[in-house]
Amino acid sequence: TTFTVLRNGQEEEVNITPNAYTFHVAQGKVIQQDNKNIGYLRYDSFTSTSVNELEQAFTQFKQANISDLIIDLRYNGGGSIAVASTLLDNISNTHAGERQGYLDWNANYKHKNANFYFSDEVEPNDLNMKRVIFLVTKNSASASELVISALKPYLGVNNVITIGTQTHGKNVGMSGRVYGNNYYFIINFYVRNNAGETTSSHGIAPTCSAEDDISHEFGDTQEKMLSSALYYIQNNRCP
Repeated sequence: TTFTVLRNGQEEEVNITPNAYTFHVAQGKVIQQDNKNIGYLRYDSFTSTSVNELEQAFTQFKQANISDLIIDLRYNGGGSIAVASTLLDNISNTHAGERQGYLDWNANYKHKNANFYFSDEVEPNDLNMKRVIFLVTKNSASASELVISALKPYLGVNNVITIGTQTHGKNVGMSGRVYGNNYYFIINFYVRNNAGETTSSHGIAPTCSAEDDISHEFGDTQEKMLSSALYYIQNNRCP
């Protein structure tokens, strides 16, 4: 396929060859620092198809006996609450059967209020992290913010670290309705953690501010947000 593009004020023909590419929604990496193994997870969307990739990443982390965990949610706009619950199970395996959070429906549908829980069964690759660092931006929303919020009652607010910029502030969910030939998704409920807290509509303020550094690839230790997270692990404070 040939496209004509305008480049530097002049038209130029560019040939494009279609091909199939595999995109991984979740990808894990083990970073070594100060004789420690640190788990880094890039996670772009809470889709049901990503669960196997999450399992692979956490198996890698378990085998490496990581001491710290960094989860990169900078471009993760959310998705399935069920998948968010699975990620919480992977992160912390010491709260089996306890409530992660709940859906708080509007006044007309209070009968639909529903809890979601840590799994009763501990999987072999589930971790027992005492602290988690999240890389976030304004594009981190909904289920991403839910995971951050849900961990705070269990790990403590000082052990759930966010690095980057303010998150989006989407603390609500919706269900689909059919009307004629159209399908509507209307906001129906708030998502709350076990303490009854919901993310502010202004988002979650970062523990440490850092730029989204597009001059480096994901997982590059020189990338500014990841570099700030590694500094925090080493020094227990912001750069």
